[in-house]
Amino acid sequence: MAEERSTEIRDGRVPLVHLFGEPGNRFVLDIHTSRLFSVTSSEYDVLSRWRRGSSLTSMMSEYPEEVASLLRLTTQGLFSCEPPQTLAFGRDWEGVVAKIQHERYLTIFELTQQCNLRCRYCVFGGGFEDRRTHSPLHMSLDVMRMTVASALAHGDALDEIALGFYGGEPLLAFDLLTAAVREVREHQGDKRVALNVTTNGTCLDTNKARFLREAGFNVLLSVDGPRHMHDRYRVFADGRGSYKATMRGLKVLLDVFDSVADERISLNMVVPSTSWLPYLEDFWDAEPWVPRTLRVHASIVDAPPALPPVAAPIGERQTLKSEWLSTVRHGTSQRTPLGSSLFDFRMAKLHQRGIFASPRKTFFPNGCCIPGNRKVFVTADGAYRICERAYGVPAIGSVRRGLDLEQIRAIVEQYSEASCVDCLRCWAVGLCPLCFADAYEGGRFNLARKRAACEDVRKELEADLALYGSIVEDHPEKADEWDRYDLS
Repeated sequence: MAEERSTEIRDGRVPLVHLFGEPGNRFVLDIHTSRLFSVTSSEYDVLSRWRRGSSLTSMMSEYPEEVASLLRLTTQGLFSCEPPQTLAFGRDWEGVVAKIQHERYLTIFELTQQCNLRCRYCVFGGGFEDRRTHSPLHMSLDVMRMTVASALAHGDALDEIALGFYGGEPLLAFDLLTAAVREVREHQGDKRVALNVTTNGTCLDTNKARFLREAGFNVLLSVDGPRHMHDRYRVFADGRGSYKATMRGLKVLLDVFDSVADERISLNMVVPSTSWLPYLEDFWDAEPWVPRTLRVHASIVDAPPALPPVAAPIGERQTLKSEWLSTVRHGTSQRTPLGSSLFDFRMAKLHQRGIFASPRKTFFPNGCCIPGNRKVFVTADGAYRICERAYGVPAIGSVRRGLDLEQIRAIVEQYSEASCVDCLRCWAVGLCPLCFADAYEGGRFNLARKRAACEDVRKELEADLALYGSIVEDHPEKADEWDRYDLS
């Protein structure tokens, strides 16, 4: 990688840029505007020396064209030397409150904490001290109705809102799910309401599948690759693998959804490490009846400490990244949707990043959403949580008491103030995906926990930026494709 290894933004009259790449493939990220450029070796040298403290005027005689070009760009808001001053959401508190109270898009219902599986990596399996364990608790009818009312009321400024149904295994509370849909239809008026459910598929039958299709649900079904991978972790309480039951449910779902399957069914695949990712493609070879046009989400498990590290299955495989790059460069068809779901998604996310016209004093607090605005997770007992991932963050109210605005404000201020010491000196501050879920533990902000993720984030971002820059240069048609890519 580049000789410029500093991860810090330095004080003084040096440009706030990050330089990276290999010889012949150099890039510069302008930190204030988030604009990305490819640069020649000589431009890279000038920027690198400027970044280390040399002045542009002192390099004018040696690099007249490069310095003149950089000076022109500084008049366009690029290469500012002023360090950022704070982390904030870019609006005053009254504006934040207005978004929380009137622009909530997604409300997620934890219909039940009961599950018929005991996945060995499950966050609710007892391996994490700060997270709940499996229980028979179902959401009550009263809590469900109050949650529906809250979702509609707090989304009143939006044309469409979304409701997600989660667990445990939400189909174990199927009567409650159907009651929730009736409640929504009775009170939604002209509001468009999108419905989503996450399921392990083992409880699906024709009646349930028909209901989900007729009600307009989008279904995310969890299957962790071919049988030998899936059954290693996704097991019933008695230790039996769940693959056969999941496949039975998926067949029912595909038969019932038929012509709308590609649009409304997605697969969620979880693996214990990146070395397992290429083997997920074996799933379509083993089950040729599964459409290769279904959307797929693949991720690495947030493993409990007690889960032993697992080597990949025996055999050498071309990495998914290499396979995906081959399709990009040669225009060949992808064997499965996995490469696109992993790499097109990441590239499109970078492509659709916010671009700013001038230097900023205030940066967004990393990948944090405004708590209670974009989404709210409602637990089975009616507590409001920031989301289904942020287990260690304090509750932000309940359906009975309403949103606790002071708690929300305290969480935001604590995160922003404690993070400033690191974030305002980091080149990745404008693109960082870390959020509250990475910074809280047991209800308390934990800077050490957040810092543990920072270096990995910087390495991944730098690699993705270099990959993105090189692809856009060589295959500009991909930029048009990523313009249209749906990141939802």
